Amino acid sequence: MEGHHDVHFPQLWAASVPDFRAFLIEERPEIFFLPAYVTHRGWVGVRLDLDLKFEELADLLDDAYRLIAPPSLVQQMDEAQTS
Repeated sequence: MEGHHDVHFPQLWAASVPDFRAFLIEERPEIFFLPAYVTHRGWVGVRLDLDLKFEELADLLDDAYRLIAPPSLVQQMDEAQTS
């Protein structure tokens, strides 16, 4: 499925490691897709109107944040989680 702007379903785009993105799309192509405009940066699209567990989405967003956030903010997040 292409994630073009003319596709009308609730979706979220998140940064991802390209190998993991490929795995997600191969394993669950009904939920994960290549989003328009940011595919070349390794991002993955996620359909929000289908059966996706909250924990899966939370893990994906945690990983995405860690990929694009400044190291100091990732460190703060790690410190908060271990407190």
